[in-house]
Amino acid sequence: SDSPLLRALREGSLVTEGQAVSCLLECRPGPISLKGPGGTLVCERDERFRFVMLWNGDGRQNFVCPEPQSWMVDAPNLPLPPETTGFEALQPGERRVYRLRYYFEQA
Repeated sequence: SDSPLLRALREGSLVTEGQAVSCLLECRPGPISLKGPGGTLVCERDERFRFVMLWNGDGRQNFVCPEPQSWMVDAPNLPLPPETTGFEALQPGERRVYRLRYYFEQA
């Protein structure tokens, strides 16, 4: 779905100063980029990170945190199928490795 927040993110016009932001977004494939006054924060992520939690506290500390996530918040308890939520249970001894890389491109 579309919202003012998603439109601002896509356009690179989201201003997080002075307003609290806390939301889970489903991502399109490819890197996540957040533009700021000094440049762009880029997050390259494993395809299994289908979601990103975007959070900035109360909006007054001059930060924004994009946190990639492999499943929706509270996914094990949602009445939705794992294909939708991203939930994957691990068996005893099973291991999964996910890759994530952040870097900053100066303007």
